[in-house]
Amino acid sequence: MLYLKFALNLENLADEMIEAVSKAWTNPFEAPVVLFPDPKLEQWFRLKWVQKKDSLAGFNSMMIDRFLMEILIGDDLHKKKLNADMLRNVILAYLVKETDGVPNYMKMDEEVQRYLVIDGNLDETHLFDFAGKMASLFLEYETSRPHGFIRSANGSLAPGILEKWKQGHLDTFFAKSNNEISNREIWQRELYSAIFHAHDGKQSLLSEVFENEAKRKNGERTEYMTIPYLYFACHDKDGNVHFHTEHIGNTPLFIFGLGGMGQFYRVILQKYAETHDVYAYIQNPCMEFWEDTSAMHAQNATIHRNWVSRDGQWHDNSGSIEKVREKMSVEIKNDSFENDVDDIVEYTAEEAKSENALLCNWGKSGRDNIKLWCQAVNYDFDFSMSGRAGDEMSDASELPHDTLLHKVQYAIANRSNVLPDFTANDCKAHDFSLDVTAAPTKIREIEALHTSICKLMQKGARISDILVVSPNLDSYRTAIKTIFDQTPEKRKYAGDNAKEGFLHIPFAIVDSPARSSQTENALENLFAIPEQGTITRPDFFSLIRNPVVQQTRHDVNK
Repeated sequence: MLYLKFALNLENLADEMIEAVSKAWTNPFEAPVVLFPDPKLEQWFRLKWVQKKDSLAGFNSMMIDRFLMEILIGDDLHKKKLNADMLRNVILAYLVKETDGVPNYMKMDEEVQRYLVIDGNLDETHLFDFAGKMASLFLEYETSRPHGFIRSANGSLAPGILEKWKQGHLDTFFAKSNNEISNREIWQRELYSAIFHAHDGKQSLLSEVFENEAKRKNGERTEYMTIPYLYFACHDKDGNVHFHTEHIGNTPLFIFGLGGMGQFYRVILQKYAETHDVYAYIQNPCMEFWEDTSAMHAQNATIHRNWVSRDGQWHDNSGSIEKVREKMSVEIKNDSFENDVDDIVEYTAEEAKSENALLCNWGKSGRDNIKLWCQAVNYDFDFSMSGRAGDEMSDASELPHDTLLHKVQYAIANRSNVLPDFTANDCKAHDFSLDVTAAPTKIREIEALHTSICKLMQKGARISDILVVSPNLDSYRTAIKTIFDQTPEKRKYAGDNAKEGFLHIPFAIVDSPARSSQTENALENLFAIPEQGTITRPDFFSLIRNPVVQQTRHDVNK
């Protein structure tokens, strides 16, 4: 069964899950599996656990992709997940292949040809980037657009992309809700079919590639499949799903802070929850129903899905589902077939003036995530009412609002667009609980970050209390090492005198364990050359674009 737990902040969420995992961890040799969205959050959770429980020996954690591979493939060595790099290589091979003496990329839509052909010649870099982008999109389409990912205007489950882009019958999927992309969908759909579907009695290009690989391996064939097809392979002839739990066991599954993920991942987790206990601990910044927030204020409301009461009172006692249903009203009026029922604006422009601007403009992905989790459990969930100090609260109005950060959190939690007790004097106060800094370059941005951390440490903050999060950490890697790596040989950046150097702050850049290092990628590409007797186009571009190789070339030139 799937159990859903919300809380306003991750600290309370972590404290509650630590207790729940400890209670479920009855066998020291068989720990429950805990899923995290990224290594940074996992590392933070581990620190919280050690502070609370002292020991963390035998903790069984993994990322969502690894868990899915465990239950979908198990010990089957002849099945693997089709990744974007492999699919990119197949797309590259198709595009440069000639049909009736004409390269296939020249038969693509005019929009694609303009991008690929520069001054009458094929741009190899654009070709490589185009193939990589399409590979990622195709895999994302399959995992984020399964059957029933939205409801149609009449309330029925909408078909998924695999039902529309299927063998022998390609139908429109995206253009029904957005006519502006109809032409773009046509060539994407045709490219998808050329790669994944069989034509003229021959096997698909993807199957042909895998068969050729098997011949090179003396007949040992490996099936590379996308997540949906790996899931379908777990079904027997009667439609029953049999997951591989040889290494997972039958212990409860805990999910912590898992936000944006492909909707098909959620489909698999829900199916897994039919035979196992799955506990999802998700952060929800608003203590009211806020799935109807939207940044589009001009369109008249046609669907209303709001709380009858806006007092923010939630209950996690028995019977909470009935209380939720009593407080929620759903009414559909004159909705248009062209509109997605989940994207129609839920209130008028006048009503939107009192809506929290942050939830409207910055909360779309979070809103969709909360909505999908709620629908997965039929709105039967618990909501932690604890404050940061652990004190129980009766409603959102009891949240603290002494600092600027707390005022913003209070407004979001209460779905209000007015900061509580906010006056003109607050604008002049030296309140650094929430600070926005603009910088002209990444170096200056990291310098400002370094200064802020130094000030925090002067006030008594510890290194273990500080976490820096970036949506694209790779783009800051050089700047981080330049500013933060103030070891003796690096101090000349700040000055010849060691005393003039910046304060050395211990730091660690946490990357995904599922992602190999740049050095490993470079060595893998180099070692593949003598093994294959040549170097492929994708491997060549991957090698010369590798920062390690580029830095080496720079050092040699000096």
